[in-house]
Amino acid sequence: MASYSVPQFLDSGESIVFGLNMRQLGYAFGGFLISSVIFSLATPILGTWGTLIPISPVMGLALYLAFGRYNGRASEIYILKMVIYNTKPRQLVYCRVPEIEDLNKQLLELTQDKIMARWKLAMSQKIDIEDEHDANDTLTAQARKIRQLASIIDKTTTNTLVQVKNKEMMIEEREHELKDALAQQKNRRTR
Repeated sequence: MASYSVPQFLDSGESIVFGLNMRQLGYAFGGFLISSVIFSLATPILGTWGTLIPISPVMGLALYLAFGRYNGRASEIYILKMVIYNTKPRQLVYCRVPEIEDLNKQLLELTQDKIMARWKLAMSQKIDIEDEHDANDTLTAQARKIRQLASIIDKTTTNTLVQVKNKEMMIEEREHELKDALAQQKNRRTR
C-alpha cells in the first residue's frame, strides 16, 4: 500500500524573506513606510521621542496585520469585519419575502365562492355583535345593572357599618368592665 505525504500549512503561503510570506511582508513594509513618513513630518513638531506616540499605533496595527492570527484565521479578516460592522447601519428591518410557490397556492385557494362565503360569515358575525350590543343598550337593561350594583354596594356598606358598630360596642363594654374593676379595687383598698 502506497503512502502519500499530506501538505501542511497551505494557508501560510510561500516564504520570501526572513520566513515571511508576501502578505506579511506587504503589511510590515507598508507599516514601516507610513511610520517613516509620520516620523519625518512629526519630528520637527514633537521631537524625536514625541513621535513615538503617533508611530506606535501605526506600527502596532501593521504588526498585528502581518503576524497576528485569531482562532486560526488571518487578522485582516477580523479588521475588515470590524470596519464593515462599524460602517453599516445597526437597525435591522425584517421584511419577509414570500416564495412564489406559497403565493401560487394561496391564489389557487381563493375562488369566488370561497371569498363570498368568507364575506357572508364576517357580515353575519358583525350583525350578531350589533344585536348583542343593542340589547345591552336598552334603558331597562341599564337600569337593571345600576340596581344590581347599588344593592351590592349597599350590602357591603351595611355589612361594614354593622361590623364597625359591633367593634365599638365591644370596646365600650371592655372600658365599662375595666372601670368597674378599678372601682372595686379602690373600694377594697379603702376598707
